[in-house]
Amino acid sequence: DSGATASLSNSWQYDPVAVLDQVTPSSGRVGTRVTVNGTSLLPANVTVVQVTLGGVVATVLSASDSAIVFSAGDNNNIAQTVNVRIVLSSDVVLTRNSSFSYLVASIGSVVPASGQGGTSVIVAGTNMCGGGSAIVAATLAGFNATVTSGLCDVTQLVAQDYG
Repeated sequence: DSGATASLSNSWQYDPVAVLDQVTPSSGRVGTRVTVNGTSLLPANVTVVQVTLGGVVATVLSASDSAIVFSAGDNNNIAQTVNVRIVLSSDVVLTRNSSFSYLVASIGSVVPASGQGGTSVIVAGTNMCGGGSAIVAATLAGFNATVTSGLCDVTQLVAQDYG
């Protein structure tokens, strides 16, 4: 070892440390659009490789230095609070512990249970909005229905003609 050194000025720098400020909404179901807000999330030339919620892979919709947006993956309808884990192309892993709760939705009743196009139908249940604030689309027997009152626990639909 000769003790000699070599250097190149301004050839490497530390990126700012990422800060995960908030996960919104904090609860939902499969398909819920989730946003992680923060600072210095994506340094230059770095991309999101994967996002998971409790080990369940999410679909990344967009990513920037201040927000990463993704769709919650299918956790087999299990109610649980999970960690948000974001893997970057720089091999950095960002984690926000216990920051998202999967909700289980249930439909308790559909009245009436049958009808024709134009029939008004009341659907009652729990967590039907999946962490959102209103039901905006629904189907009856696999066909689109018109949402006339999109409340989360009791919603009113009108069956459309199917054929």
